Amino acid sequence: DHRNGLTVFVDPVATVIAEKVQSEELSPEAGERLVRGACNTLIGKCQNPLNSPQPGEVKGRVCRSLHACLFCENCWIFAEDLPATIQYRDRLLSEKKEMTDEDWETLHGAAVRSIDQSILSAFPTEIVKQAELRARQNTAPANTMEGS
Repeated sequence: DHRNGLTVFVDPVATVIAEKVQSEELSPEAGERLVRGACNTLIGKCQNPLNSPQPGEVKGRVCRSLHACLFCENCWIFAEDLPATIQYRDRLLSEKKEMTDEDWETLHGAAVRSIDQSILSAFPTEIVKQAELRARQNTAPANTMEGS
């Protein structure tokens, strides 16, 4: 599914990448980079982080644009990426208490809306619920020994 310039997949990464390589949409080298995690971003996977279409980015240098993945045609988001995407959104939301509403909106508002309205809404509700649960479990504080 294509949403606001990015692409979301419910099928597993390895399955999608194998299909893209077989159809020659991706080179075998690009497919290998994606499968082994070399193209992971905070929220998904970048088809080609050395060839960013974002303004100001330099071809041959890894993209460094803040929140750009959320609006980039190079971004692919898989169901397995959702817990990290939700954690990223929650981190941005947690910064609201430390910033003015105007500053937070300028810096993070569009990114949070993209996650909520374009990414999460593209997946079946049950997949999003499972991802939210995993995201919360991964951020829970470690158990500590009482009386220490």
